Amino acid sequence: MSSVEQIINALSSLETDLDNLNSRVNDMKKRILAYSATEIEKQKQKVIVLANEDAKGLVDAARKEAENESAIIMAETEKITSTTKKNIDSSLPKAVEFVVKTILGQVDLTDNRKNQNTSS
Repeated sequence: MSSVEQIINALSSLETDLDNLNSRVNDMKKRILAYSATEIEKQKQKVIVLANEDAKGLVDAARKEAENESAIIMAETEKITSTTKKNIDSSLPKAVEFVVKTILGQVDLTDNRKNQNTSS
């Protein structure tokens, strides 16, 4: 075999090796891309889980704060209602007596209006 044939065979063998190497590199690129896509999806899911946990914490804190405010408002409302009820209960006998006397003609409404105007 001549030296030219040996060089051609060596170059042909080198070309085959390069083609095989290119094919392996392309396969590795595909595997790396597939692996990257899988890892990206895993990380995305982790981020979603963390975001959901944070959101749940914020919602729970807001709910607790709203419940506390609601309890304060309810306590104030109960206090005002109780005071109003006591005022009504204490004024009811006087109001009934006034109405009865008015119906019976025992109260002069003009004198009562004058008393209200002077006390204001």
